[in-house]
Amino acid sequence: MQNDLFSAPEKKSAYYNTNNEKGDVLKKSKAKVSRQERMILAMFQSVGGRHAPHHVLAQFGHKYPITSIRRALTNLADAGLLEKTDHMTMGNYGKMVHTWRLK
Repeated sequence: MQNDLFSAPEKKSAYYNTNNEKGDVLKKSKAKVSRQERMILAMFQSVGGRHAPHHVLAQFGHKYPITSIRRALTNLADAGLLEKTDHMTMGNYGKMVHTWRLK
């Protein structure tokens, strides 16, 4: 059975609280991360194909930091919703980067 990132009660938090947020600030940060991941998954579902992190970033008008996009892609792949492919494309900094697709 596929892991449901958004509803599994025992799921690992998608937000990595490295700055020790608490209370409402932490709650808002977790909600924001969940929204980002839902939006990215919806983008893959509607557009299809393979996408590198900088492609996803461009789809959202550079609204999120690239590190947040990469975190979301990894979390969605860990949840079995996306998969990292062996197909690579040229990234923004002249280096080849992996692409992701729906699983």
